[in-house]
Amino acid sequence: MLADDPEIAYGKFFGRKAGFIHREFFPLFAGYRRNGYDFDALCDDDLAPHKWKKEMEQFSVDENMAGKMLLASNISSESVKTDLQMRTYLITTSFTRKRNKKGIPYGWHLAMLGTPETKWGYDHVTSCYSLGYDGCWKQIKNHMKGLYPDAKDSELKALLGMRIFTT
Repeated sequence: MLADDPEIAYGKFFGRKAGFIHREFFPLFAGYRRNGYDFDALCDDDLAPHKWKKEMEQFSVDENMAGKMLLASNISSESVKTDLQMRTYLITTSFTRKRNKKGIPYGWHLAMLGTPETKWGYDHVTSCYSLGYDGCWKQIKNHMKGLYPDAKDSELKALLGMRIFTT
């Protein structure tokens, strides 16, 4: 599955709809969507809603940035889960299935969530913060213009589900 791929992030990134972002471009999306705030900084500046803090505490990382991966069902609110993915703080890391007493998988696949920092490291994920909000958008837009040369900026923003995040 692509969610397991070491080069791909899967999540609800595009207008609250699921899609994939390649590892190479993820820092641009993080720089744009987070506007320079890692989650701890967002909390320090008191900009993260309490319900986000409560859920993100489950994903705490150790000194080596190795964090936990949890079943998506452990997050109580679908809207919180989607908000955290739209802001690039959470990604779907893999899918699993329940197993019966004999160890045989059964039922629907269950999404496992984790942080992109756990998958790729803090330095990689935050490497475009220095470009700022506008610089990240400019690079994303330039890449998309290469794919869709006749597209207007508004059409690209609609396609990517980009919206203005002021925090």
